[in-house]
Amino acid sequence: MSQPRHRGYFIVLLSLIFGLIALFTFVMGEFGLIPILTFHGMWKRKSGSQIILANQSANLSYIWKFLQPNLLNQA
Repeated sequence: MSQPRHRGYFIVLLSLIFGLIALFTFVMGEFGLIPILTFHGMWKRKSGSQIILANQSANLSYIWKFLQPNLLNQA
């Protein structure tokens, strides 16, 4: 009787692991730490924004320097 319960736990554990991997790769791609094809990364490459023009591994300080004038202009 305990066989279906173990199968359910295995499916939940497997989906959690894949979900964490997907979230990790998405967040890393958002910050440009690893150049992978995330949705935002593909959009940034298509639009040709300045974040991609600097280098593929743009760190957070560069992104903040790029965003800070735009945020001040919008205020």
